[in-house]
Amino acid sequence: MANLSDYRLWINRSRPQGDPLYYDAVKYKIFMHFPPPEAGIATNLEESEEIVKAMFHITDGLPQIVYLVGQQTGGHDGTYPTLGGGTNPEIGTEIQLRQLSRNCREKYNAILSYHCNIDDAYQHSQDWDRRYVVVNETSAEDSLNLQGSVCHTLDVETGEVFRRLEEYMECFPVVKTLHFDNMRLTNTLYRTGWEEIGVLEELVCGLMPIMDWLKMRGITITTEGHNGLPLDPSCLVSGFWHYDSPDRMRQILHRRISGGGRGSHFGQYTVADYGICNSLHIDISVRKWPPDDLPPEVHQKYFGWMPTKTLTWTLQHNWNQIVDCLYLGTLLHHFYNEREMLIWDAVGEGWRIIYADNVVAEVCIQSPDSLKVTAGEVTVAEGNDRFIPRCGAIYAYSRDGSNRNWILPPDFQGKQLRVCTLSREGRGGAPQYELSYQTIRLELEAGVPVKIEIG
Repeated sequence: MANLSDYRLWINRSRPQGDPLYYDAVKYKIFMHFPPPEAGIATNLEESEEIVKAMFHITDGLPQIVYLVGQQTGGHDGTYPTLGGGTNPEIGTEIQLRQLSRNCREKYNAILSYHCNIDDAYQHSQDWDRRYVVVNETSAEDSLNLQGSVCHTLDVETGEVFRRLEEYMECFPVVKTLHFDNMRLTNTLYRTGWEEIGVLEELVCGLMPIMDWLKMRGITITTEGHNGLPLDPSCLVSGFWHYDSPDRMRQILHRRISGGGRGSHFGQYTVADYGICNSLHIDISVRKWPPDDLPPEVHQKYFGWMPTKTLTWTLQHNWNQIVDCLYLGTLLHHFYNEREMLIWDAVGEGWRIIYADNVVAEVCIQSPDSLKVTAGEVTVAEGNDRFIPRCGAIYAYSRDGSNRNWILPPDFQGKQLRVCTLSREGRGGAPQYELSYQTIRLELEAGVPVKIEIG
């Protein structure tokens, strides 16, 4: 007899899988510039390479997808619906941007792409056009001062969205992926004069043709999150930034939508988040954003809505949190993505999730802080410790420090192993360890990743 997990798995198998590009990539955003006066820039192009390089070293070269935020003239949300317009002079030059793109590809195993927007509209934009812009009935003085939204159906019918996207790709080197800010099917809903264009038409005649146009050019899309879309979003996108779909949908969307951080858009990064799976979903920058010395009246006007002090994590102030999130969450997410999710069961206040290859994740079943992930006899995660087999290696990590025995995966048993630590500067010496035929005893320093290879 079929149960709910069988039904979810049937749906998952009956629909196309997402782009595997996102299955094993370390995906994050670099926040660069936002227009408020006196706020300055968060990160320039030269500093962005420092971030990419640090992420390359701390993961020992795992593939990256890096989205720049605010790289276009006007900064983040500066000139939409215009998509072209050139490189933002506040953060660098076009030559620097193209050099960064090459360096990402050639030196850091990274794809450089961008955060942009096809929904929001501002009157100062050269592409403000009432043929497809739904004008806001009120224009409040807030952080964004949004003045209109785009009707995707008419944007497609006029061909203007494709012209703007072509201009965008002439300005910025785009390959394989692009990140769209929150996408909506409801921009025309309940708006006077736009009653004939509903949600279904916005989907079929608006967003779907845009996605098809991009796919013909080898580009798939990630987006901010489910964001209230009244449908299965995997028909449009392959990745999330904030995974705000209900947990009960995760089996349906497994490997159809990858990435994303669970829970609040500002992220609690709890054991439950990591165990179910949580990747980076807070932007990274070099300087705090907003800056500490922002005049109070400017801070209140543009950032008064924030529930947190900052919108970003910086290399200087938040490196430990970045490394925690990579090793407690992102790599575990990659491990899950290698196999089907067969069963999702609520157990008490937690969950038991079973994947192919005899992988079992027990999340918050014993307590809010309990987590155990096993692959047969191999412990992959326990509490805040990790021992994750990936890409012919094992990545070991402890948030708080540990000294314990780990059963080796069968492919590693009885083999000579190379062991090293990882940091922002690259590979370091091996930690204290003792190797037997089936096990390795590792002394893990808090917050210091260890990589184990055969050789």
